[in-house]
Amino acid sequence: MTEEEVNRLALDIYRGSIFTDRHLPPSVRKDILHLVFMPLIFTTPETITTWEAENGPLGMIYERMEQAGPTGINGYPIFMSSNLVNKVDTDKVWVKFEKIRAAAEGVMNEGVLPFKKDPAQVTTPS
Repeated sequence: MTEEEVNRLALDIYRGSIFTDRHLPPSVRKDILHLVFMPLIFTTPETITTWEAENGPLGMIYERMEQAGPTGINGYPIFMSSNLVNKVDTDKVWVKFEKIRAAAEGVMNEGVLPFKKDPAQVTTPS
């Protein structure tokens, strides 16, 4: 993945427009992963081995929320398509995600101070 793709994926995960296998609790992940990401039902171990030979170890499965079907399972969306990301790129995405989350929390924890002037009168340096 390019740096731009990593950034976009991390931001979209933060915004909630991407659902990943990591959104499933580890206690149920193995049992319902193939029900959330339906293409996995038809995936053989050989398919994954071939994909990993070309791309490196599998790190994450994801899909855009807009691709979710009209029903869900146990409160989780169901997708008829999915995307795979290798472990190296997955690690980059989650590092970037944590930076985005920390930055957002940092801003929210600062609090919002009232303007001392009318905001329309505040000038910014050019």
